[in-house]
Amino acid sequence: MTSCTSGVYACNSNALQVCNQNSWETILQCDASLNQYCQASPYYNCAGSSSTGTATCTNGQYFCLDNALQVCLNGSNVTILHCDSSQGQVCRSNPYYDCFGSTTITLTTATTQISTKTTTTKTIAKTTSKTTKTTTTTQTTTTTTTTSTTTTTTTNTSTTTSSNKYKLITYWGQDSGYYTNGQLQTSLYSYCATGFFDVINLAFLYQFGGTTPADFQLDLSNYGSYSYIGGVASGSFANDVGADIIACQNLGVKVLLSLGGGVGAYSVPSGSGTAIGQMLHNSFFGGSSSARPFGSAVLNGIDWDIEASGSSQSDIVAVNQYLHANNENLDISGAPQCPYPDAYLGGSIAMANSGYTFLNVQFYNNYCNLANGQFNFDTWATSMSSLNIPIAVGIPGSSESAPAGGYVSASVVQSQLSAIVASATDAPWLYGVMTWDASSTAANNNFGDALRTVLNGL
Repeated sequence: MTSCTSGVYACNSNALQVCNQNSWETILQCDASLNQYCQASPYYNCAGSSSTGTATCTNGQYFCLDNALQVCLNGSNVTILHCDSSQGQVCRSNPYYDCFGSTTITLTTATTQISTKTTTTKTIAKTTSKTTKTTTTTQTTTTTTTTSTTTTTTTNTSTTTSSNKYKLITYWGQDSGYYTNGQLQTSLYSYCATGFFDVINLAFLYQFGGTTPADFQLDLSNYGSYSYIGGVASGSFANDVGADIIACQNLGVKVLLSLGGGVGAYSVPSGSGTAIGQMLHNSFFGGSSSARPFGSAVLNGIDWDIEASGSSQSDIVAVNQYLHANNENLDISGAPQCPYPDAYLGGSIAMANSGYTFLNVQFYNNYCNLANGQFNFDTWATSMSSLNIPIAVGIPGSSESAPAGGYVSASVVQSQLSAIVASATDAPWLYGVMTWDASSTAANNNFGDALRTVLNGL
């Protein structure tokens, strides 16, 4: 086995393993004879078995017991990390499982977190048993917010908007910065408070649509998860993400919900657009529902990051149109790959009255990035000019957050954007820059500060 980072979990040889002192230890062996396979999402466990026998706990479930981090293995509790009370350590589950309180283990140290640190899944280990939680928040602002224990009717409290000509957009929730500096993402508000960003997309609503358009699941990595399945809400978020959303909006930062991602169970089937639009409206915008992950907070829009086939392009547009019709001043963005047209969103983008406010084109992990001479902003600008949709240039926040390439320095970004601004045909369609993601942008020597300087200087 190769060396590893202590506290990181992985599936190896069909077994769930944890890295302990730079070596892998098996804590749950999946039984291939029972058709079990080790999986990382939606939490680390052995999936596929129709029966695991009588158990006193649920296999793969993590919990704190006797001041130790334990995992359920074949129906029994197995200790994988003792917290040292002599050092003031206490086992905790929020914002992630670890021993907290030691002078050597802090919120920003990733030596004991349980999370799926892979460049593809970007999801965290979740317990299999969640406590249903209803949170009712009342904000006192210049706008009145009314809440109820069963339904929540809200009004967007944000009255401040960014005055920056060119926007800096990023994503928060999937902790990409861990691969850059080994540290976990910090709170949503911490990135808003930098003053660099104009829009932050919450990533991701990774399950929605399909045959049950009222259901959804949302994952924010080390900040927790939330699901609404079959009329039952479960899960919660560390700290108060809803309060952070409102605080960000009061700073002039728009907060959008990103739908999809590289890994997830989502689709927009034919005929489902209105139903999905209603679900989003009631749970995240101006509607009412018992399932509101962020309480009274009202988001500023959605972002489509569709990276899988199976969605009706006309129904994606139907979602956009429903949300626009029922909410004022809504932003709807798309995040297509840079090869034109995009395989999964191209049809919806090309439709008349598609409802898109702007696009976050991913000019990375593809040949058409800013680094190799095939940067094709002009192709996108030509096509979007007839549709009146401006374009944000998407780049990685660090080299580690784009394993297939495309990271460039701020000086390269400045050079490419300056060429766009100098072009009479391309300049009108430049919206700004998008980075994946906030944590990697911050971990990369405050790359966000450099990009904000570049944008302000155009």
